[in-house]
Amino acid sequence: MVLEVDSGDADPQLERLGAVDAITALLAHTYRREYIPAAARGAHFSQCAELARTVPVYRLRRSWGTGRMHADALHIAQMLTALPRAS
Repeated sequence: MVLEVDSGDADPQLERLGAVDAITALLAHTYRREYIPAAARGAHFSQCAELARTVPVYRLRRSWGTGRMHADALHIAQMLTALPRAS
């Protein structure tokens, strides 16, 4: 799950990412990716692509701040509960 801050005051939004956006997100959020040797970057890309193909990747967008935290947490819990279960 990719977490993003929304500058507005809207309810949290959860969306499943398409293949290209999922791979891009996985690459962007790789921990310490600067330490991946150049020779291994192709393999890393392939691993991210395989992960995106087999596991759904979602983006959760919510407003910044603590004023709505409780309501947002309840809303997010409802959205996550409604997601399809892996078989």
